[in-house]
Amino acid sequence: MKTLAHVVSAVLLAAGVALFFPHISMAQTPATGEGAKKTEVFIKVGIINIEGVRANSSAVKNIRKQITKFRNDIQSVIQKEETDLRKANNELARQRTILSPDAFNAERIKFEKRLSALQKRVQDSKQSLGRVQSEATAKVDKAILEVIQKIIVEDGYTLILKKSATIANAQVLDLTSDVLGRLDKNLPAVKVSNPGK
Repeated sequence: MKTLAHVVSAVLLAAGVALFFPHISMAQTPATGEGAKKTEVFIKVGIINIEGVRANSSAVKNIRKQITKFRNDIQSVIQKEETDLRKANNELARQRTILSPDAFNAERIKFEKRLSALQKRVQDSKQSLGRVQSEATAKVDKAILEVIQKIIVEDGYTLILKKSATIANAQVLDLTSDVLGRLDKNLPAVKVSNPGK
């Protein structure tokens, strides 16, 4: 049973389609004479919550799990190096009174090089994680597009809109669960490249 909200949403959507696509209507009269036949053009519209599909897909959940593991592995190496640097810094402070100024300066330079190398490793690790995550997510986006194109062909959709681009819509137009189901079947997981290689 259609609720008032569904009816209003459908009317708003139809008005929106007519507003943005004035050349398409339910019936058009050709420009050749008044007595010409009317040609009907039917529009089949679907709406997809792309962000919802991405967030809830098995592949994206799998990507997040792999990225978390890589991040934890990297963090554990970095934490060990940070601990070693703290110890080296404490030792350097202790040796300040023992070493000659030149010897202390040489040790300080070594320490600063290690600190700089660690900071570079942290930055490189963040960039590598971001890169492999983007590559994996691009595979999911490509698979989503393939699913949508298949639905368009199989079910004869004229127009598919992103849910975020609509003001209101009838639930009957929502194809999100169909897209998500097909995506999970076609692409249950994506192998994320090792960011350290």
